[in-house]
Amino acid sequence: MAPRIAAGTVVGVTVLGLVTLEQLDSPELVVLCSNNVDSCTAVVARYEQIAGSRVTIVRMPTTEALARIRVPKEAGEFDVWMGGPAEAYTIAADEGLLSRAEVENADSIPGNLRDPDGRWYGIYGGILAFCAASDVAAPTTWDDLVAAGSGERVVVPNPMTSGTAFTMLSVQFERLGSLDAAMDYMSRLDSRAATYTDSGTVTAHVVASGRAGIGVTFGPYCETENELGRDVRTIYPRDGTGFEVGAIAILRESSAPDEAGRFVSFTISAEGQHIGAESSGQLPVSASIPGNLNARLDALDVTVFGQDIDAAGKRRASLIAAWAEKVRHGAY
Repeated sequence: MAPRIAAGTVVGVTVLGLVTLEQLDSPELVVLCSNNVDSCTAVVARYEQIAGSRVTIVRMPTTEALARIRVPKEAGEFDVWMGGPAEAYTIAADEGLLSRAEVENADSIPGNLRDPDGRWYGIYGGILAFCAASDVAAPTTWDDLVAAGSGERVVVPNPMTSGTAFTMLSVQFERLGSLDAAMDYMSRLDSRAATYTDSGTVTAHVVASGRAGIGVTFGPYCETENELGRDVRTIYPRDGTGFEVGAIAILRESSAPDEAGRFVSFTISAEGQHIGAESSGQLPVSASIPGNLNARLDALDVTVFGQDIDAAGKRRASLIAAWAEKVRHGAY
């Protein structure tokens, strides 16, 4: 097999640990990772151990990954897309970029967290939250976050690159009832932003390291920082929140579809989800695993937006474009 080399953060994984790309110049599988790279690495390392296969990981944020899948540098550049919000996967599925595949363990994934035609499957989840340093007056609602007179600056994921940021945009759209109202809110949030991060997984760490008082992220990332001894706390906004379903799919142009199917089957298994969740603090989605995403959402005493993943996918491009035009370029 000719080497398949892609731009981005490239991580080679074998049972011996991390190696250079040169040592993996003929991988049997290339995984495009839009999740926390620690999670992708942990799952791949265990898969290599039990399957005896060689896998290369290429890390790209969700929006960049979707663009690359649409216009690859060469046919069969990637085999599997792993991680990143399912809304992006619904777009890729509608554009015919994903394979319909029968994989093992599919029935363990709740019906609302997978594609009915088998083109993508949920593998982890997270609930959108504020991550706040313990010594700040933390907001309890989205309106608190942008309230006049509040002195704390906020670290915010960038909607141009981050799947977390799209979830935030979608929550404002549903919560406030219109595109204009959502963009007005995002403009007020922009005036409070200390910085924008390319990935939503980073914002909790920025707060935990003392570089900002408040961040918008998925709750499990803030909870993980707290478990590591950082002085932060997780707050789910009382006026409603959203959630992420991180997905996995076989790409239509895969040059190793059978191997890709075996990898997806392992990743959505209970073992695969345990490994992925434990390595990054995310929530599993399988109904058979305690503390799964649906169970955590049911336990929240707030309105949960974004229940229709397909509808969210259809408005993804328009919401991001509106933010770029009206907020990033200062129309408001």
